[in-house]
Amino acid sequence: MNLMQIVLLVLFSVVGSYAGRYLQGMFAGELSRISSNGMRNLASALVYALSNSVVVFLLASLAGIGISLLFWFILILAFEFFFNGMRG
Repeated sequence: MNLMQIVLLVLFSVVGSYAGRYLQGMFAGELSRISSNGMRNLASALVYALSNSVVVFLLASLAGIGISLLFWFILILAFEFFFNGMRG
């Protein structure tokens, strides 16, 4: 993987992060109906990770960068749980 592909992946990650947060906001009302706090956090993290992964995968595919969708999804999901745990 060359430097240009890495720069593009970082840029696509920023776009995917924005899309993930936007979709979390769109589904915030539905997610708030979940009674269990743990399940609500899991559902919120899954919405973010799935939307982020799909956007990054599509943009990377259009740019000719081969990444694993499952790897990216698990990576983003792990980061989401780690950083949400640090927030409180």
